[in-house]
Amino acid sequence: MHLLPLALLLAGTAAYYDTVLEKKCMALKRNNENAAYVNGICFVACKDKKKVSHATWTNLQEECRQMNGYKGQLAYIPDRAFTRKLFKTGLLKIKNKYYIGARQFPIPDCSDNGGTCKDDDQRKNWFFFDEKNKQIAAVEPELWVDGEPGNQEVPETVAVLERFLSFDNYAGGLNDMNPDKGEYQPLCQFTDYLNCDDGYILIRDKCYKVINTNAANAAQSKKKCEEEGAVLASIHDDAMNAIIIDFSRDNNRTVDQPIRFGLSYGDSWINDDGTPVDFFRWWDQAGCGIPIAFTGGNVRAALIVSGKARNPDPSYWTVTKDEESYPFICKKNPTKAYDSV
Repeated sequence: MHLLPLALLLAGTAAYYDTVLEKKCMALKRNNENAAYVNGICFVACKDKKKVSHATWTNLQEECRQMNGYKGQLAYIPDRAFTRKLFKTGLLKIKNKYYIGARQFPIPDCSDNGGTCKDDDQRKNWFFFDEKNKQIAAVEPELWVDGEPGNQEVPETVAVLERFLSFDNYAGGLNDMNPDKGEYQPLCQFTDYLNCDDGYILIRDKCYKVINTNAANAAQSKKKCEEEGAVLASIHDDAMNAIIIDFSRDNNRTVDQPIRFGLSYGDSWINDDGTPVDFFRWWDQAGCGIPIAFTGGNVRAALIVSGKARNPDPSYWTVTKDEESYPFICKKNPTKAYDSV
């Protein structure tokens, strides 16, 4: 896998979450590497196929050791929905098989059956492992393709991810394989050294979360963010506005409602996080200026996240009254998952 050195081909790159890791991931893709950025993780399919045994399987982690400062490991697939996201990127080719970070350990003792494990035994002890060979999580049963794990070619003790031809373009899953019987491409993943709490996504260098299950008025929204160690988010440029719009739309189940953020007006416009008010994108003003003055109470800005007949462009802002309830977006600082390497 040709990960180093990496040319800085990032000028003009349009990145969804606009993190350095994402830009490096997209640079790999432009350099004809098989790369995709999914949910804040950079996935890279190694070009060369590798042959290993069960005993040497852990050596595959060396293929994913690092990418210009970011730690890597064989891919961890949490559920079927995540598998489909990977397939949709086009990263994984139909009929190809890829080593991931899952194997059977310890291997069940099936000597009483001539070394061939029965179905119940073959389904035991499947786990994902990290780059230090530390167990991460059990393999979810829904990840396996139909009839697997099956142990047709004893001993099938490692898992591969495969995508196959089907009426469903994104069909596939895990299959158990005997590593002595074939050669496959390792699928690596690289994570950012900046870490966000559960439910938050790293955008640039901050963590964001849309709270839509319980719409709230302005005071309640502010309090809920504060309870999570966050503040209502602020927006300072067109690029960030576009990223936040897309992120909010993807994470807002109530898509016919605007999403409140941290810009408010009492006597003047202020951001809840104390940053300067240096950017507006009002629908009423075609993205410029400020809306018609409101009377009778404080107001807040909100992102418009769904196109309407009168507003086909879902990237502008509208004004909401403080007492009205809407979904909202919080922002907080990340923590370090590890020191950059």
